Amino acid sequence: MRENGSSGRKKRSSMQEGFSLIEVIIAVALLAFMALPIFAYFTNAAVTTSRGKNEQKASMAAESVAEELNAFDTLEQMEEYLKDKSTADPDWTINRAESTTGEPGKDSVTTITKKNIMVDNSPYNAKVTLQYDYPLSTANPAYTNPNEKKMPDLKEVYASDNAVIRESDQLDRAVSHFLMANPDKTSTGIIDHLERELHLDIMENDGVYTVTGSYHYIYNGTDVYDSVVTRTKVRDLANVYFFYRRTHYESGGSVTVQNNQERVYVTVDTDDSDKMPLGEYMKKVHISFICQKENGESDIATSHKLEFHGTANGSGPAAEAFYHTNVNAVTPPSNYKKELVTSSAKGRIAKVVVDVYSPEDSSMSNSLAHLESSKGE
Repeated sequence: MRENGSSGRKKRSSMQEGFSLIEVIIAVALLAFMALPIFAYFTNAAVTTSRGKNEQKASMAAESVAEELNAFDTLEQMEEYLKDKSTADPDWTINRAESTTGEPGKDSVTTITKKNIMVDNSPYNAKVTLQYDYPLSTANPAYTNPNEKKMPDLKEVYASDNAVIRESDQLDRAVSHFLMANPDKTSTGIIDHLERELHLDIMENDGVYTVTGSYHYIYNGTDVYDSVVTRTKVRDLANVYFFYRRTHYESGGSVTVQNNQERVYVTVDTDDSDKMPLGEYMKKVHISFICQKENGESDIATSHKLEFHGTANGSGPAAEAFYHTNVNAVTPPSNYKKELVTSSAKGRIAKVVVDVYSPEDSSMSNSLAHLESSKGE
């Protein structure tokens, strides 16, 4: 009987020990099961933190590019800078695409790519898009995109690349000359029978342009007198402004103006045969003949006209320039407008989109940072 009791106690002890082992296994399994989400949480947190840091750096890269572009006053300055950058720096590229709308002033979309933007020793690539033809306002039917409007192209007259011709006392000297040859005449009588031609001569030598404006006076159809108005030298000539007054005289406190038709002759030549063809250069030169009002005039009489002769309306270099007057012209050059201030439509406002990508994203399809702003003048 004692043996049986001892055996029962041993069995119960073994059973108790067996249940303890199972409980430990179950506890460990439960602990592992409960730990999996915790490990996944920390893993995801690390990945999220890493992604967040990467996106933060990408945003810093985008902001640095945007700040670099916003430093320019105009879109023209920006594009000229980017053009120079893309030529000198292999990390920069620039491409222009014609607009599908075909509307004036909305003629291009510019895409700029900049590589190897370093932020905390991490490289990034950026793509900048300048959109000139995006709709700024579709709700207002009367709205006009600023890029479509023609605005005056104001220019500084007395600039380093301009030649300015302005008369002083040429008429007085011409009258004095003819009075000496005709002492029986009066100043008024001389002016009443006086004709005048405006001559403009441009001579290039080694990149320097000598610009001479002169008058050729003719009295009674036979006697002549030449008078240089202004002779000036300009490097990289861009504009010529020829200010002139019509022949006139004062009598009884009033001014009588001769509103006759005057001839204009323009010649362009070069002493430097090695320079690029002068005609190509003259395609960017603007020549303006500006008639000035006399005292008491509200408008210049329409009977006063300029009649162009010689190479200005021929086939030489002088014919390649752009001509402007504020009076009517007879036989004008082909590149002529009766206006002194030109107007044009251009990109004055653009939508600026900056996207930043990982260097491994060669197709630039997965943007890490995206900024949108506008740039205007």
